[in-house]
This record gives sequence, C-alpha cells and structure tokens, in this order.
Amino acid sequence: MIVKIVYYSMYGHIHTMAQAMAEGVAQIQGARVDMRRVPETLSEDVLEKMGATQAQEKMKQVQVCTVD
Repeated sequence: MIVKIVYYSMYGHIHTMAQAMAEGVAQIQGARVDMRRVPETLSEDVLEKMGATQAQEKMKQVQVCTVD
C-alpha cells in the first residue's frame, strides 16, 4: 500500500504535520509513504517579505508534485 501525502506549507506548520503522518504510516507493515508538496506560486521576493524563506528551504527535499 502506498499512501500519498500531498500538502502545501508556507511557514512549515503543515510540513511538520505531514511528517508526523508519514511517521505513523511507516509503522504499518507493508505501507510506503510518498510525500509531495504543492508547487509554490509566490515569488522569492514575496516569500522573503513574508518571512517564509527559511521554512521553504527546509522543505526543498520534498519533491514537488506534478500532474503526471
């Protein structure tokens, strides 16, 4: 069983929740987690002004989802 966790997180709060969900799924025998984040639509300038740049950097390891 593959559990897909798709989320958007600007400041990292939802990212933390998604990681907790992934940890829970990982405890189920035979289950596999596939985490994806929704593409960011705001520019780097806007993210910096909103104070979200640092949180965005922490999430870069999670692959961005695509239509495919």
